Amino acid sequence: MGVSAKLHVYFNYCGWFDPCNLSHRSVIRDILTDISRVSDLSITSSSLEVIYRYSKVEPLPQFSCVSSLCVTNFEWLPTFLESFPNLKSLTLVWDCYCWKIWSEESDKISFSSVPECLLSSLEFVDIETRIWEDATETKLARYFLDNSVILKKLTLRLHPHQTKDDIFKEILRIPRRSTTCQVLLL
Repeated sequence: MGVSAKLHVYFNYCGWFDPCNLSHRSVIRDILTDISRVSDLSITSSSLEVIYRYSKVEPLPQFSCVSSLCVTNFEWLPTFLESFPNLKSLTLVWDCYCWKIWSEESDKISFSSVPECLLSSLEFVDIETRIWEDATETKLARYFLDNSVILKKLTLRLHPHQTKDDIFKEILRIPRRSTTCQVLLL
């Protein structure tokens, strides 16, 4: 695959992937090595879970060529982003598959680490889920505004029952690391 390749990753491993099984790890390692060469990457929630399980027993490769990433599971996002040092654009899509898990385990997400891409390359974040004022999506928005040094645009979508004024006031209270960042509320 060349650097300009675009790839959508879906592992059908999730239920039976055993990170202690050396042949499973070898297959995942080979796939990750290959996909580390693409520039535009989309990863489903079940695939991200497989990658996360793999990362517990083997280091992830650096996805240095990936400049655009779309993920559907936010649970391991800060840890996962450590492997994308040159990421410029991040799209977070709500996946119905992980909604129940996400809503139950959102407090377990660690926002303590700041990946290199937030300090050096991330310019665009698009959170494609409908947000509530106190929802985890708002925590994600806060995380990116607090930590992204060169962020140019953060796009948020409002829940139909949420008013722009409520969210706008909340967003204005968040200190921004990037002085040029625009927040777009849809």
